[in-house]
Amino acid sequence: MTQTLLFTILLFAAAICEGQRGNITNESFPHPSLELRVPCQPSPVRIQGETTLYYELHLTNRSAQAIRLHKIEVLSPPNVLSVYQPDALRNRLSMTDHRSDTSEVISLVPDRPAILYVELVLKGKPLPSELNHRISYAVNSPTGLQNGAMQGGVVKPETHAPLILGPPLRGGPWAAVYNPFWKRGHRRVLYSKNGTERIPGRFAIDFIKLNKDGQQTVGDQDSIVHWYGYDQPVLAVADGTISSVRNDFSESVTLSKHPAYPAESATGNYISLQIAPDRYVFYEHLKPGGIQVKPGQMVKKGTVIARVGFTGQTTGPHLHLHVADNDSPLGAEGVPFVFDHFRLLGEYEDFTTFGKSRWQPPSPQQNTDIHQERPGPNQVIQFN
Repeated sequence: MTQTLLFTILLFAAAICEGQRGNITNESFPHPSLELRVPCQPSPVRIQGETTLYYELHLTNRSAQAIRLHKIEVLSPPNVLSVYQPDALRNRLSMTDHRSDTSEVISLVPDRPAILYVELVLKGKPLPSELNHRISYAVNSPTGLQNGAMQGGVVKPETHAPLILGPPLRGGPWAAVYNPFWKRGHRRVLYSKNGTERIPGRFAIDFIKLNKDGQQTVGDQDSIVHWYGYDQPVLAVADGTISSVRNDFSESVTLSKHPAYPAESATGNYISLQIAPDRYVFYEHLKPGGIQVKPGQMVKKGTVIARVGFTGQTTGPHLHLHVADNDSPLGAEGVPFVFDHFRLLGEYEDFTTFGKSRWQPPSPQQNTDIHQERPGPNQVIQFN
């Protein structure tokens, strides 16, 4: 018996027990079969002063009829750590049946997978030894809609601290562009390689340089040489060995003439730097002729290894940075990292103003001297 089959049977039994506790007595009530799994073990990372766990809960309805979701709770028995009601589920669920994006009813259609993207902020609580999930739902029965609940998707978070990196760039201001809620942001883009789905950019950040007024360019925005970040030196974030280099992409001198690239070429020119066993730092969209290292070369933290460029799948010159567990841009799982030190200048709460106006400054109570943290979404920072 496979683990998946066994897990589904256990969930079926759990649904019966929960249904009985919910006073569902009709013996013909069709208890659903719902497969729950967390394929990638979450690891803690500190963001904006809080320990946070990023992970994905995969849900597949193996029943013959739709399951209506009421809420999903994240548990660390006996505590409830987070509750996702319908509005939150719409923002966090990715479903192949997109009707649930706008419908008042969120339904899991039979045999169509869904993914709940979780960024669990612990709010001062200790790292849980185990996470579980309670699904509250409704299904049709001969007597009408019947409510029930089931639990599953048990996972034990990693306990080791994330990698601590030095600055990948000099000075600033640099906007750390990402948002876990963007539906096509790095956080939510899965790639299938060799039959396995992964999220290499789970913790990816796009660094875009700004001036003091929040502008990305001086003069003509279409010309890449007018971008503040273009041709800026890119630094080794730790001692390590260059694992792989790609340097065969040419560069359009204007944004308007930049060709479209498929996912396989999204990186553009890139460097992979191995800094620990199964830990590779990816630097992407690098300038042609700006890469100054070769595979097998050992480098020291702070060494200039490349220049910010405009190659691959990109809308403007910037540095894409992420860390993964394998030397493959698309065939690896993204892992968390923090920077040893940076200064917080502010953030873009409304990203529609990005590149058009200055960022919002920190509040007087907010710490701006940040150590061993990951920048928050769309924060503007200064490296030493």
